[in-house]
Amino acid sequence: MATFVLIFHLICLVLVIVAGIVALKEFRKPPKSRNQKRIDALLVFVLVIALIAILSSVFTDI
Repeated sequence: MATFVLIFHLICLVLVIVAGIVALKEFRKPPKSRNQKRIDALLVFVLVIALIAILSSVFTDI
C-alpha cells in the first residue's frame, strides 16, 4: 500500500510541475498575447491535483 501511495504522489508531483511550467511559459508572453483562460485553467488544475494528493495522504494515514 505504501508503494502505491508513493507512486501516486510522485505522479501528482510530476503533473503539478509540468502544469506549472506550462503556466509560467504562457505567463511570460506579452500581456496582449496571453491566454488568461488557459493560465487560470492550469492553475486550477494544479490546485485540484494538490488537493487530491493531500486528501489521499490524509485518508491513507487514517
